[in-house]
Amino acid sequence: MSENLIESNMIESRLGEYLRERKDYPSTRRMRAMNIDVQIRDNVSIIRPQSDIDSFNVSFLKEKLRDQVDTGYYNIIMDLEKVRFMDSAALGILVSGLKACIQNAGSLGIINPSNNVSNLFKITHLDSVFRIFQDEEDAINNLQKNILNS
Repeated sequence: MSENLIESNMIESRLGEYLRERKDYPSTRRMRAMNIDVQIRDNVSIIRPQSDIDSFNVSFLKEKLRDQVDTGYYNIIMDLEKVRFMDSAALGILVSGLKACIQNAGSLGIINPSNNVSNLFKITHLDSVFRIFQDEEDAINNLQKNILNS
């Protein structure tokens, strides 16, 4: 093994030890609990995550979306008002949720995205996939049209 490789491995090992000792290191935050409020209005499910969504808590959102679809709510509004950050895992769950809704003649709309989340949708071109509404009333009115047309 070359000296550079050995030195690199030692540095990575020391860095790993240091990071694992820190309380804010991601591996110490695995499966962070996530509060998610759900409200039903006019046969539309409104899901409100109460924190950022990342790979450490995305399973809670996945479960909540699945529960709503499994109970027959195929028109869903995702209220992202309290979400300041989302990672690719979160985007993947939203896309899966949208597909499940569409397969059942429904839709998944987005309201209240922060500037960071809006930029993420734009950068990934998901703003052309998801319907992003002005507010809850606008979203419900548009999703109600889906219900009446199905």
